[in-house]
Amino acid sequence: MNTTEPINTATTPGTSQPYYPAPPHYYNPAGMRPPAPVKTGPRWGAIVWGIILAAIGLWIMAAAGGLMIDGQLAMILFLGLAGLTLIATALVAALRRPKS
Repeated sequence: MNTTEPINTATTPGTSQPYYPAPPHYYNPAGMRPPAPVKTGPRWGAIVWGIILAAIGLWIMAAAGGLMIDGQLAMILFLGLAGLTLIATALVAALRRPKS
């Protein structure tokens, strides 16, 4: 066997360059699009629930430290604000979502 000649003797049409078929990962049946990139990062719901838990923890520490807090009024205000925040973040997320 002569080692100076290329093993692949087929040439690309119109040139003298050796022909190498495309690797299989370039195959794109019916013009399919690659999957859209996945968004990463914190979700608004997780952030809001983290704030809720942090506020409850602060309330417990303040009560343990002797600070007098009206529990019913604090919970009404806190849950109302948390609910409004969850609704607002859901609306913002819905408005940012691309229309298809």
